Amino acid sequence: MAAVLLGEVTPAFIANHRQDVIGSNRLARALITDFDALPYRERNFARYVLLDPVARDRYDNWDEVEATGVVPPGGGKVSFEIDKEDPKNSTGNRFTTNRSEKSLNVTLNSVVFRSGGQDLTTTGGYIEMTSRFSEPILLGLAALAIRGRVKR
Repeated sequence: MAAVLLGEVTPAFIANHRQDVIGSNRLARALITDFDALPYRERNFARYVLLDPVARDRYDNWDEVEATGVVPPGGGKVSFEIDKEDPKNSTGNRFTTNRSEKSLNVTLNSVVFRSGGQDLTTTGGYIEMTSRFSEPILLGLAALAIRGRVKR
């Protein structure tokens, strides 16, 4: 089974929950690193990415993803700092008519009306939604009318 998973189409690794590399295919060993040649305790993908200087050469944007951390004496939790600005939550353009109309269309088309996959104009979309909403009502009224005619 491992031979099937580790085919030669793409570089592939098999790792456990601690990122210890259990197996890799030939293409992964050629492109990334040969984990089989490393000592057993160093066959960890996170260790390779963070500590091996060769890994830094493989990342084009290493300066953007670099993190610095401090290990407390005697072990314990490691805290990392990433040199990036915190994301800003802009509320100025969040609630616009364009966004609300698009969210309404996505919600109604995916949940209620199941659009036929046609690219309709805004007016055509509203006409289709109205007709799909009113069709069951009209069908119910027709059934009541037929029932009333049959009872007479």
